[in-house]
Amino acid sequence: MLHPRRLALRPHQPEEARALAQALDIPEVIAQLLIQRQLRDQDEARSFLYDDASQVCSDPMLFRDMGKAVGLIEAAIEQGHPIFIHGDYDVDGICSTVLLAEGLQELGAQVEHHVPCRFTEGYGVSVKAVEAAAARGAKMLLTCDCGSSSHQAIDVAHDLGMTVIVTDHHHLPAQLPNPEAHLNPQLPDCAYPFKPMCGTTVAYKLICALHQQRGLAWPTQFLDLVAVATIADVMPLVGENRGLVRSGLRQLALLERPGLRALAQISGLEEGPWGSFAVGFGLGPRLNAAGRLEHARLGVQLLMTQEDEPARKQASYLDKLNQQRRDLEAGMRAQVEERLAQDPSLLELGVVVEAGEEWHQGVVGITASRVVDRYGLPAFIMGRVGDVCKGSARAPENVNLHAAMQKCADVFVKFGGHARAAGFTVAWDRVDEMRRRLAEAVAEVRQGPAPVHVDLELDLKAANLDLARSLKMLEPLGEGNRTPVFLARRVRLDQLKVMGKTGEHLRCRLVQGNLERKAVAFRMADDRPHILDKHLYYDVTFELEEESWEGHSYASLRVQAVLEPEPQVFALLQNKAQWNRQEATPCLVDGRNVVSRRAYLEALLHQGHTPLVVVHDQAQREKVQGALPQHLLSIETYASLRAGFDDVVLLYPPSTRQDLLQSAIQQAARVHVLFGGRELRQEIQRQSQLWLDRPRLEGVWKSLRRHAREGRVEVRQFPSVEEDIRPLKACLQQAVQVFEELQLVERKSDSWIIRTSGGRKLEESRRYQEMCQGREQFMQLVQGFDERHLRLEEHLVRA
Repeated sequence: MLHPRRLALRPHQPEEARALAQALDIPEVIAQLLIQRQLRDQDEARSFLYDDASQVCSDPMLFRDMGKAVGLIEAAIEQGHPIFIHGDYDVDGICSTVLLAEGLQELGAQVEHHVPCRFTEGYGVSVKAVEAAAARGAKMLLTCDCGSSSHQAIDVAHDLGMTVIVTDHHHLPAQLPNPEAHLNPQLPDCAYPFKPMCGTTVAYKLICALHQQRGLAWPTQFLDLVAVATIADVMPLVGENRGLVRSGLRQLALLERPGLRALAQISGLEEGPWGSFAVGFGLGPRLNAAGRLEHARLGVQLLMTQEDEPARKQASYLDKLNQQRRDLEAGMRAQVEERLAQDPSLLELGVVVEAGEEWHQGVVGITASRVVDRYGLPAFIMGRVGDVCKGSARAPENVNLHAAMQKCADVFVKFGGHARAAGFTVAWDRVDEMRRRLAEAVAEVRQGPAPVHVDLELDLKAANLDLARSLKMLEPLGEGNRTPVFLARRVRLDQLKVMGKTGEHLRCRLVQGNLERKAVAFRMADDRPHILDKHLYYDVTFELEEESWEGHSYASLRVQAVLEPEPQVFALLQNKAQWNRQEATPCLVDGRNVVSRRAYLEALLHQGHTPLVVVHDQAQREKVQGALPQHLLSIETYASLRAGFDDVVLLYPPSTRQDLLQSAIQQAARVHVLFGGRELRQEIQRQSQLWLDRPRLEGVWKSLRRHAREGRVEVRQFPSVEEDIRPLKACLQQAVQVFEELQLVERKSDSWIIRTSGGRKLEESRRYQEMCQGREQFMQLVQGFDERHLRLEEHLVRA
């Protein structure tokens, strides 16, 4: 479950959203989400919503060395020289290899291709593969999704008489290799304006430039590969990437490629149009499973297959590999969670560092990501290989992973990565030291709790089918354009059922008032014991989507997190509360999310506590007396509190800070906050009728002047004055007292004498200053009863 303090609700600009919605003729919720994505300009927002690849892509010839690369390839085609394409073992490497192989073959090139084995060759251009290709007669080495740091392989290629073209997108080493042409948007002198693209997109730009050189149309048939790679490689879906993926998803939905058609069928994907979710959680993991568990060439073969039957067999095999990957990952995750449950002190370190003898290298990274999602802590997960451990690290956004690793760099054999992800090797006998050193380093670089961002607070009434359909305007969703996450307050979770083959998911209905919505919560079955569905309301974060069943569409909620209930309230409702006074000030117990306040009071009485119940007035006192045995309760208003109670239950908010400083509350062991937003709004409304600011005082003064006869307002005129200032009626006596202090009014037994000159400044009135101070203190008190968590500690401490 999610601790409330990790919740980070993005700012809401309703007026700006309303104006943008009217200008673009879109729902206000969509406009607000665009503003949160820094799309305030109407033209930029319109481009974001509607432009495709043809409208956002720049001239590929802007790439550094693109002209050289095109000339070298055209010469190789003309001379009949074989081109050796070398890719990588992830989805991006697979797709870029297929794109270059097919694209160049269509232009008349002789090509062969190679993707490395993760376990025997590792990342980068394989020297052995280059030597073997040269021996077979290859005259050109063309890399994709790799090569920018492959100095040795490029030198070997040159020694063997090969021309080298590197196409890559990774960050550059301090010393660059020396190919004949180097296509990488990260190069400092590369003029191409859009930088954060994947390797497949760089390869696509090369094929586009070759088509452009020959006067051919853009090769849109490869955009399906660009879309799959961009999403799977977690590139930001903004700018060119967004346009390319939008066009690519349309191309993908046609399923013209037999391999992708078979993969879609085996993934259980319905016919398009698809969003990025179908790629990120359907196609991508199955293609990735080839390189993770066996060999990436299985993915290349599938994508290049031209016949349906072989494609179905290959897709089925990849699906089985992906299931193996999921089983391996689930097993590793279960072992990690079991260790942490058995020894909670490991979590107190603030970083998870775990190693396993048989843990598979291909799934340590995804396991680390799952651990981060669950615990909100950086995770280092590794498998033993002989005398060393090789692993992957992931971190939430409040921890700079690379900075932490730099602080204890000597403990690693080697490591590399960036702020959120890294790979590393460490000696097996130094894992415990690594855990200790990393705990110290992470503590130094951590910046607050790991935030969980929420876009908007939304009632379930607004989380409807119309909004679910409108949200599709934001597709494609992914990195840089995350699926919107909403927050529903005070929701009951009903009809909870465990689901899934491994029993790790939940199905339920979210109920808010008279409304309910179907929902599913993936990998949250472990939270079931912490959900008291009959006794507590919960705050829930969720994503909203459209689903269909037997021809009927409905709004479905994908629960992202259920916020933790107040631990003491949870224990009390289970009759397990164990309270010992340890602090000088009372302990605050937030019971505002209980379904039944009567049940809460009964639980207190059942466990032997005799509380002092604080109500607003006699009417509320009688209501409580009628619900529970009177002889078991002490019920008082704030004006008549008596000390001597360990438990004080507030059924109505205090009006002033002084109410909380009474000895009855100060001497209590626990103060239970049991009123809700309705009571708080009532008190705000009551208080606001008593507040006097300058405009209100001016209104009262003008009314007195209007009713004055020869500078006097007589008693019989008072009702007329009150009627004239009806909204300020309750403030009249206070206003007159202020005017008396300012020597503007003199009160007689039968009248008020009104003076029109000779008065003092308003700020000189002590009563006015006290009222302003009281209003400010009350609003600070209201802020203390924050929606997410109580912040009243400072109000319980005497000045």
